[in-house]
Amino acid sequence: MALLTVLFMRHFHGMWISSSLADEYIAGMILPGVAPCTAMVFVWSQLTKGDSNYTLVQVVVNDLIMIVAFAPIAALVGVLEEVPVMLALVVYANRTRHMFPVAGANA
Repeated sequence: MALLTVLFMRHFHGMWISSSLADEYIAGMILPGVAPCTAMVFVWSQLTKGDSNYTLVQVVVNDLIMIVAFAPIAALVGVLEEVPVMLALVVYANRTRHMFPVAGANA
């Protein structure tokens, strides 16, 4: 996905936007792309008549792993794609996407 993002933002849209703006767009697209969409896990589980309890455990384990692994993965993808990803933005994205929902579920 990061490769497609770079391809579109630097090559297809590169003639309309500046290089620094393209880098910002790429960084903004990498952060959501690093974390899987856990809501779709529930949708597919319902569509396939899967076990809801097993699905819930999978999603919780995934979120707990992503709390720890999200920042290093986002930073690594940023380095590989030569796009500066601000650490504060990664921490904020991690907090809002993973930590708050998990904490809210436990409340």
